[in-house]
Amino acid sequence: AAYKQLVTNHRFLLLGCLFLIALGVVCGIWIEGWDFLTSLYVIVQISTTIGYGDCTVERPGMQLFMTFYVLATLFVVANFLNIMLKVLIERQQEYMLHRLVDLEVVVHSRIFTQSDLRRRFRGLNEMVAAGCLFLFSILIGTIFFKFAEDCTCSYGVSKSDFDLSECDDSSYETCMATGGIAKTWISSFYMSVITVTTVGFGDLTPKSRLGRACAIPWMLLGVVATAFFLQSVSNYIGGVHKEKEAESHLRRTAESLDTRQASIESLEEINQGLFNAFDVAKAGRLTKAEYTRYVLVQRGYLPIEVLKQIDDQFDRIDVAGRGSISLDMIQEAATRLEHQTAAEDNNQSEAIEL
Repeated sequence: AAYKQLVTNHRFLLLGCLFLIALGVVCGIWIEGWDFLTSLYVIVQISTTIGYGDCTVERPGMQLFMTFYVLATLFVVANFLNIMLKVLIERQQEYMLHRLVDLEVVVHSRIFTQSDLRRRFRGLNEMVAAGCLFLFSILIGTIFFKFAEDCTCSYGVSKSDFDLSECDDSSYETCMATGGIAKTWISSFYMSVITVTTVGFGDLTPKSRLGRACAIPWMLLGVVATAFFLQSVSNYIGGVHKEKEAESHLRRTAESLDTRQASIESLEEINQGLFNAFDVAKAGRLTKAEYTRYVLVQRGYLPIEVLKQIDDQFDRIDVAGRGSISLDMIQEAATRLEHQTAAEDNNQSEAIEL
């Protein structure tokens, strides 16, 4: 359902994406002489900005075409693929977030609900889930290329570029004996990291038909997983910084409240508008509670917007309008909020599964 909605909302972007991919593949075959797989492999490198450089453009006509094609691809193809793959990665990330929350409920004995965990550890959980997907993409690339390309003679243009015309990859032994290109665990791991981070040095690249065919979806998913991980790390660090700033502000406010005493000079700063706003009975007088609220706002200790939010929360708890609330009423309101949050989470999970 989520994919159908995306396609419906971005149908023109989808058509443009398909047209540019087809155009790039056809021009690669027609002008440069690549086969279908190599041409598509190069187009994916352009869309992900990896740019290995293992398949380069040689003919002037193709160079002129690529000059404009790269710009169009980055604006259209890369944008659409980012939107579609983002949904796929988010589904996996949301699944891992649910598992992390379930685990934390068990570990933290003082926390009993998923909503509590989300409020406390949302940023950290998102970073951990995104980090797992990032590491998984590296792990998949490392294992696959170690076994799929333990030794290869490549094919097509790459085979001639690397002078592998005499290479025979019918077996690992003959491939190594005839000068084939081998990948070790270290080189496979190195290539995977360099690829998903879009560094793309080009010293190690997929060489075989199977390797390039599988590298096409792997590069797309790996690059998006890396982007999600970097974004979640940035969000987490920013969130921690904001929390520290908020704590520092509260500490300074508390210290100010302890040290600053009400003085006769403060009476000269009376704000008539605020006074009238807190004079609920409109009697020209403030009760002790009203005066406390007035001072908190007038001296900048508490924004009036926050005070209004507190009042709105009180009104939602005081359903009967009695003007006072009990501990049971607060607990009932908290339970209603918990059920509402759980229902929203379930609806979101069902939408993701569809």
